[in-house]
Amino acid sequence: MRYATQARVAAALTVIVACTTGARAINGPAEVQNILLIIADDLKPVLGSFDDPLAISPNIDDRIAADGGFVFTNHHVSSPECGPSRASMLSGLRVPQTRIYHFEPKFRKYNKDRVTLPGFFRKLGYRTYSWGKVFDASNFGPTRLARYIQSDLCDASKPNAECSWDENPSGFALAANETLCDHISAPKHKNKNLLAVGYGPLSGQMDYCVAEAARLQIKASAEAGEKFFTAVGFYKPHLPFFVSEDFWMSHELAKFEEVAETNAEIDPKSFFKQVSNKALQSDNQEMLNAVYGFEETNASAINRAYYVAATQTDYFVGQVLDVLDDYPAVKENTIVVFWGDHGYHLGDHGMWAKKTVFEQATRAPLIIKPSQAYRNANANIVSSGGTVPMPTEAVDIMATLVAMAGVNESYPQELAGTDLQPYFFDLEEPNLRMASVSLYDSYTSKRVIAFSVRFRSIRAIVFFRKRNNGVIRWNKWLKAKTEIYNMSEDPLETEQDRSTLSAVLTYVDLCRSDDWDETAYFEQTTAEDRQPLLQ
Repeated sequence: MRYATQARVAAALTVIVACTTGARAINGPAEVQNILLIIADDLKPVLGSFDDPLAISPNIDDRIAADGGFVFTNHHVSSPECGPSRASMLSGLRVPQTRIYHFEPKFRKYNKDRVTLPGFFRKLGYRTYSWGKVFDASNFGPTRLARYIQSDLCDASKPNAECSWDENPSGFALAANETLCDHISAPKHKNKNLLAVGYGPLSGQMDYCVAEAARLQIKASAEAGEKFFTAVGFYKPHLPFFVSEDFWMSHELAKFEEVAETNAEIDPKSFFKQVSNKALQSDNQEMLNAVYGFEETNASAINRAYYVAATQTDYFVGQVLDVLDDYPAVKENTIVVFWGDHGYHLGDHGMWAKKTVFEQATRAPLIIKPSQAYRNANANIVSSGGTVPMPTEAVDIMATLVAMAGVNESYPQELAGTDLQPYFFDLEEPNLRMASVSLYDSYTSKRVIAFSVRFRSIRAIVFFRKRNNGVIRWNKWLKAKTEIYNMSEDPLETEQDRSTLSAVLTYVDLCRSDDWDETAYFEQTTAEDRQPLLQ
C-alpha cells in the first residue's frame, strides 16, 4: 500500500476513535489467522445477500454474509476476464503493473520477484493450498495444456524462486482422482461452450472434486494444528452451464420469462463488439433440441441456466463450510473471503458473457467474514457485519488480508490496493478511496484501451491510446469519448448523464497512471470538490 493510502486509512481510524464511545484503533487477533478464500468463476452478484430476488444461495447468504460478513455491493475487478483479474487480485497489482492483459503465459516472466498473496503467508510459515481454478493456468503455460498446469507451484529444488503454493494439483489430476470424485460427467461434444441442462450425478461434477479436496485438506490441517491459507476455486458458473440434474429444477423457467435484452443489437463499430458470445446464440438450435431437449434458446433459458449453475456453486461452498463447523476452534481463527473473478452480461446491452467495462461485466461479489478471534479483539466492529456501498477493487483484498491476519509482518512490496478494515467500523467511511478502476484491452481495438471508473453512484468510461506492446499512453487521453452514467438512476447504462463531467475529468486527470494512485487527487481537491462523486 502506498504511504498516502496508509495515511488515509490512519485518518479514517482516527475519526472512528473520535466518534465512537470507547473506540480504539484496529487490533490484530491474539492468534495468527487461517485464510479460507473461495472463488467462483464468472459469477456476477446473483446472490440473495446482494438483493437479487431471483437468487437461491443460502450458504453464501446465511453462513458467510449474514454470519457477520461484510458485503461489498459496489465491488469491481481489475479486468473482466479470468486471467488478468485473478493475476491482479492475487498479486495486489493492477493489470498495467502485472502486464497480464489476457491469457499470456508470462506471469512469472513479468513478475519474477513478486510476492503473491499466498506466497506472503507461505513465507510466514503457513501451508498454502490451491484447489480447482484459483490462478488461471493459461497465465503459466500454453492454454491447450491448461488442465495439466500446476500454476505457481513451489519447487523444492528452487528455494529462492518466488511461488505461491505448497500444493496445487492440476485440473486433470483432480478429475482423475477416484478418491475425490466418481467421474466427470460433462458430455464430450465438439462445441464445448453449449448451453446445457441438468446433466449427470452431483459426484460427477468437477466442482464436487474441488470441494472434496478442500474438505479433506482443511480436516487434515485442523487435526495437525497447521496454519493454512486455502484457496478453493470453483469452475462454475463459467460456460458451459453443465450442472447436476439434482439442481436443474431449483429454478423454474417461468420466473425468468420477463428477462429481456435491453438492446437487441450491438453497434458493429462498438469497442466491445466481440463480447457477444456465439455460444449463447441460437445458431446451434437443432442440436440443442436433439441433445438437451430445449424448445428454444432465448434470454430466459440462458438466464435460468446461469442461475442454476450459481445455485450449484453455492451448494459446494456449503460443503466446504461444513468442515469448518466440525472444528470450532479452527473456525474461530479463520477469516473467510468469498469472491467472484468478474461479472457477466446476461442480455443487457444486447450482450452476453464478459469483456466490457460496463457494470454487469466488472461488478463481482466480495464478502469478507472476519473471524471470531478478530471480533473479540475489536469490540467496536459492526457486530452483525453489514453492507458496504462504497467502491472497492479486487486489489484491496490482498491489502486487507495482510493487515487483518494478525501476523505482525508488513508486506515487503508496494500494493496497489487499500486496506478495507475501516469499513468494518463505519460502513460508509468516505475517505478510503474515491473510485474503483477496471480496464478492458480489446482484441479488436489494438491501439485503444477502455477504463471504467466507478464512484459510489457515477460510472465513467474513459479511453486511452496504447502502444503495440501494451504500454498505455497516459498522455493520450481521448477525452471526447468519455461516457458517464448515473447508476442510481440508470442501472443499465442506457442514457448518459454528463452533469458530473467536470468532477470526473479532474479525478481522472490527477490519477491516470499504471497504479492509479489517488494521492494527488486527495491532496489537490477539497471535500467540496469531491462531493459530486460521493453522492
